[in-house]
Amino acid sequence: MAHHAFGIELEFSNVTPRQIEAAFAQASIEGMTVKTDATPTVTAEINFPPLAVCPFAWRYIRSVMDALSSIGADVNGACGFHVHISNAPLADGITPASFSRHSIEAAHNRQPVPALFGEPLDAVAVRDIVQRYTAAQSKINAMHPPSRTNNRHALPLTDRIARLTAASTIVELTAATHNKFSTVNLIPWSRGTIEFRQAASTVEFEKVEN
Repeated sequence: MAHHAFGIELEFSNVTPRQIEAAFAQASIEGMTVKTDATPTVTAEINFPPLAVCPFAWRYIRSVMDALSSIGADVNGACGFHVHISNAPLADGITPASFSRHSIEAAHNRQPVPALFGEPLDAVAVRDIVQRYTAAQSKINAMHPPSRTNNRHALPLTDRIARLTAASTIVELTAATHNKFSTVNLIPWSRGTIEFRQAASTVEFEKVEN
């Protein structure tokens, strides 16, 4: 079974980067990136280091969410929840837990993500991902609040089906989207991920896990 890494970005509406950093320090949480966001009603954004699905990663994520709860972090309708999925599986012999540990350590030391990946997906597989997401758009909308439907920061690709179908390379697929502000964003491909932008931010671990 191939394991892909994932990264999470969460936005908040009532706490500052300094407050979040202090909460992480108090909880001895390493590897997180905290920054401001350009959206007027968003006060802070956190970026997790790349992780892979395993009990160790879930415990790490829960510790982060608990730290945020401890300072009363909250969200509003402008706060997004973006998920990056690696465009290549973990290399043979690399377990999700070992990858996650190496990644957190690298992020803490401000080093690049370890090169622990196999061969990237080809354009046919990526086109299939985007087409399946778009074909299921109405069902996906039902999973999210109205603020995340036709959101200008995560535009659906239902008007781009013909162009997506005709695309045969990653460059052509990317050109067929709404660039960064698409439900499925292929701009980060050169940095090793595909980004899914439609979800709403949360302070609940269970929603992050789901």
